[in-house]
Amino acid sequence: MKVMLFSLLLLVSPVFASVCDGEWSDVQESGYYAAFPSVGFGAVSVKADQVCRNGDKVQTVKPVTVCVQPAIGNSSNCGKYASVVLERAIISTKEVPVKGNSSLFRVVKDEVALDYDVQVGTLRNGFSVVCTKDYSIADCQ
Repeated sequence: MKVMLFSLLLLVSPVFASVCDGEWSDVQESGYYAAFPSVGFGAVSVKADQVCRNGDKVQTVKPVTVCVQPAIGNSSNCGKYASVVLERAIISTKEVPVKGNSSLFRVVKDEVALDYDVQVGTLRNGFSVVCTKDYSIADCQ
């Protein structure tokens, strides 16, 4: 039994190594799952691997379907959708209410991270982390 387990580990280890040490395309082709964090574009969030850098902004690599007009009489439904490329400044400021006083606001820096530590793993019986890989948002093509 121990010999069989050891043999199985020897077979699986190269796969882990190639996924963990290789390119991001190796992860996609291997069937492993990469838990990319999300980048916020207002009310819409997009996984970091679907975003690229365009000068001092980030944008979605492909158009994203978003609601551009709420349904009449029912604000929880959408009346019209459109496919758009979302973009936002990498560094910006925004006003947030001061806790305990909704009429006062303070300005805070809002910055999109360009570098991440992304967990890679399997989705069998929940998410099991195999390794963590560095990921940087690439320049747009």
